[in-house]
Amino acid sequence: MQKKLSSTLLMLLFLFIAAACRKNDDCADCAPSRTDLLGTWTVTQTNEQGAQFDVELTFNQDNTFLWEVTDTSSGHISTSAAYALSNEILTFKSDPDCNFDGLYYVYLKGNKLAIMLREDSCAPRVQGLEWVWTRK
Repeated sequence: MQKKLSSTLLMLLFLFIAAACRKNDDCADCAPSRTDLLGTWTVTQTNEQGAQFDVELTFNQDNTFLWEVTDTSSGHISTSAAYALSNEILTFKSDPDCNFDGLYYVYLKGNKLAIMLREDSCAPRVQGLEWVWTRK
């Protein structure tokens, strides 16, 4: 029940950010540039058992990213791979933990970055990325 409620709230937040961006004719601050992504973003995630843990997502100049759990008690391991950005589509690729590229919609509003699934068959990557992140 709690997971379903959290998922519903997360989806509503995604839709709110996306709708706010779509209303803006000059949506320059909603579809981020590669430079806008650079740096570290944080979020508190919840696993299937309801346990919470803090995560950082860092986008680097060399088109790589690092997904890193900052709470050592979570049981998750860090992962790093490549990414590419084209308009509002963020592609995660060359991921050693996933056999296929993952495509995500990405929206930026202020210090919030929403990453929303477009197409990805790698469930762990979806669970780790599809959140609203806050710039660190």
